[in-house]
Amino acid sequence: MKENNTVKLSMLGLLPKPAIKTIQVGDAEVEVTTFIPYEDVFDAIQWCVGYIADDRPFVSEPVR
Repeated sequence: MKENNTVKLSMLGLLPKPAIKTIQVGDAEVEVTTFIPYEDVFDAIQWCVGYIADDRPFVSEPVR
């Protein structure tokens, strides 16, 4: 008999919100997190693709 090892996303539930730490680097204050939510990652990817696909004469290399 074969076992059903299927894991459904609905069983995982919501991920906890990551803790954000603030560190001082010289005169700048930087927020650091150990996890970036998927929604933020997808928004950043969409923004980058939009800038690459746009008819702009210049696109910075980190975005490309």
